[in-house]
Amino acid sequence: ETITIENPQDYLPHREPMLLVDRLENVVPGVSGEAVKVFPSGHRVFEGHMPGAPILPGVLLVEAIAQAGAIVLLSKNGPPPPGRAGEHGHFAMIRNAKFKKPVFPGMEVRIKVKLTDATQAPFYTLTGRAFAAGKLAAVAEVVITVPEGLV
Repeated sequence: ETITIENPQDYLPHREPMLLVDRLENVVPGVSGEAVKVFPSGHRVFEGHMPGAPILPGVLLVEAIAQAGAIVLLSKNGPPPPGRAGEHGHFAMIRNAKFKKPVFPGMEVRIKVKLTDATQAPFYTLTGRAFAAGKLAAVAEVVITVPEGLV
């Protein structure tokens, strides 16, 4: 059974401009999911990244993959309960990041993440692929550490 997560901020402390997922669809809690983010032309990152020819920095695509992965992991038990609301996953490592296509203002980005290794808990490895306009824009493997009891 899959779920949709409409409020990623219930799972992450990030807020605009650093909340890089709008919602998650097709989430198999703790296993996989698909995040969606639209980077409008007025997004603050475009003010300084290539004025006159704005593109989304690739590092933000990797951050979006990590955010989507953390939410997928945390969705296994739902949003952090009261008293643990400040606890969340932390980005621990990036592996094999590759950037294939640029992301321009106004594009919808779809990020598919999947848990690939949970044998080293509290470190969890996920693979992510970001698509813009239906084309592969970036791939990365991310390692996220999650406090005990939240996954």
